[in-house]
Amino acid sequence: MSKEKCKFCEMEFITKRGYVWYPNGTWGKKGGLFLVFIGKEELLNIFKEIERQLGRPIDKLITLAKRIVTINVVDEEFLGRFMRFLVRLRLVNGNMLKNTLNKKLTSSIGWGVCDEVKLNYKEKKASFKFRNYPSIALIEGAIGGIVQYMFRLESVKITSQKKDGTLETKIEPKDKESELAKYIQNPAPASKSEFLPGNINYNLCPNCKVPKEFSDRYKWDMSGGKIIHKNTKKDYLLFTRYAIEAIFNLLIKELGDDIKDIILNAEKKYIKENLIFSSNNNTEDYRETLNVKEFGLKGWGNFVAVKKENNNLVVHVDNPFNEIIIGGLILGCYEAIENREGNIKWKKEKENSVIFKVLPK
Repeated sequence: MSKEKCKFCEMEFITKRGYVWYPNGTWGKKGGLFLVFIGKEELLNIFKEIERQLGRPIDKLITLAKRIVTINVVDEEFLGRFMRFLVRLRLVNGNMLKNTLNKKLTSSIGWGVCDEVKLNYKEKKASFKFRNYPSIALIEGAIGGIVQYMFRLESVKITSQKKDGTLETKIEPKDKESELAKYIQNPAPASKSEFLPGNINYNLCPNCKVPKEFSDRYKWDMSGGKIIHKNTKKDYLLFTRYAIEAIFNLLIKELGDDIKDIILNAEKKYIKENLIFSSNNNTEDYRETLNVKEFGLKGWGNFVAVKKENNNLVVHVDNPFNEIIIGGLILGCYEAIENREGNIKWKKEKENSVIFKVLPK
């Protein structure tokens, strides 16, 4: 365990939420939902590629999935007991909600900054102003879910417009919920998770218990609503595993299984275009790019083994957060490092344990 305090010791939004990094490649609030980091550019690239190949927008589906997810977790993951009490009594004003949003739902998770909130309890309407938001669809889903929950609405109508670098969003009641909402299941409680154990050894801060490896990699810009990876300088977004799975499951449910290949190939292409090597040794490159601590800190799972078998790459991952995205990651690493195309397949060894295998094409 590290003897010195880390850079996050004074950051209440991290230390007071009781985050725990488990040795099995998962992390989250103790007793709460499990979390993942994913690059903003990386995720939006997948969404754009789906739209490009289908020739149609998918923003409404993303917003719907994120909105229902927010409704399902807003009590425990966002409001807290005191805010729930105030909401029930209609004592939450726009400024209070704005501050809570920035502390718990936007600035602290890399989703930008909320500059203004106006609430109309009588007409059950609300308006928001955001900057540095990751995407209109994601922000609409997040705040749409909060307003729907606060005003106990059947559904909501959301309209947004961009103006001088600011997103202005209005939310009002809607009589009927989308039929697709029924496909968004409630999250499984952490106590019900069946994740496999692991042995990732983090160097924990003695004061806040955040891994030093985590504070060394990520920087929070609360005033700008950004999380920045110090090495790549890229913006990162924080999600629950539940939210990511809900979004992609709804896209697959509504648009068909072909979406799986689009997601995999979009991630592969992104990785190939952004991978940086520090050696000319293939074995070292794989160890560096598929680093067990890097992905454990992100909550992507436990990369138990990475090995070459003849011309094949075999990667064993326990507790993977999304098999399709991780498959794209591994395939992209292989094609970039080997400078040749490959095919990937995977199978479950047992529950929450997956073997990925890349073969030369």
